[in-house]
Amino acid sequence: MKTAVVGAWLAAELLKLPGSHAPGEEREDYNRRVRSVAVALAEEATPFANGTGWTSTEISAAAAVIWHGESLFDRRIHAGEEHPLWHGDHGLAHCPMQLHQSRLVPPDIWARLGGLDSDATHLCAQYGIRVLVAQARQCGVFIGQRADRTRVAKTFAGYASGGKCTPTDRDWERADRWLKLISTRPDHEKKAFPGFRRAGPSEVPPDVKSAAEALLGDLKSNKVGVGTTRDVASFKLIVEHHAEGKTGVSVLVAER
Repeated sequence: MKTAVVGAWLAAELLKLPGSHAPGEEREDYNRRVRSVAVALAEEATPFANGTGWTSTEISAAAAVIWHGESLFDRRIHAGEEHPLWHGDHGLAHCPMQLHQSRLVPPDIWARLGGLDSDATHLCAQYGIRVLVAQARQCGVFIGQRADRTRVAKTFAGYASGGKCTPTDRDWERADRWLKLISTRPDHEKKAFPGFRRAGPSEVPPDVKSAAEALLGDLKSNKVGVGTTRDVASFKLIVEHHAEGKTGVSVLVAER
């Protein structure tokens, strides 16, 4: 799905959420800033949605829940300014994604995360999503899988704790916010094949790989098109649009 569509959908949904209005910020300025956040999240999620795990819609929605939950879209936190109540983990966390310095967020990047300009907003979104996806991978809920309430809750737990994948009440609450948000998504590919999930590379046996290569050959010779499916044992092969406008063969496996 096009990034512009995801960004517009996310902006419309985020503006429905309660926010924190900093003194002096007019409503239209607040709305414009939230829209810029939505666009940044949608654009920065795209490189991580390469067909091996969650979609850009699922990733950007999860990041949006964190951005909102950690800042309520308050301009002061977005700008990197002092807030009368929130202290950014006593100065250790920067930007609305509340990022700490780490292997994924080096000091030079961390120092540039606060700011209302486009570069800082995109940087906060990009590195927040980097950490989000890394935690989803670490919790074993990203590769070969689609996002759902439990997987997102585990990811939120890992994000908040730095690696512990056991959700707290807050993580479950945020997962429910994500579920409500994602239910309004402008695409419906999550429901296309109930009972199936994306297979990780190590899960695909040789005969299924051969079948996928054969289907890819048919695609290249224009014998099949988008939407074509083939069943191989407990696997389903589907020709679909991938990232960057490419078309390829995806391998799904029946969920147990």
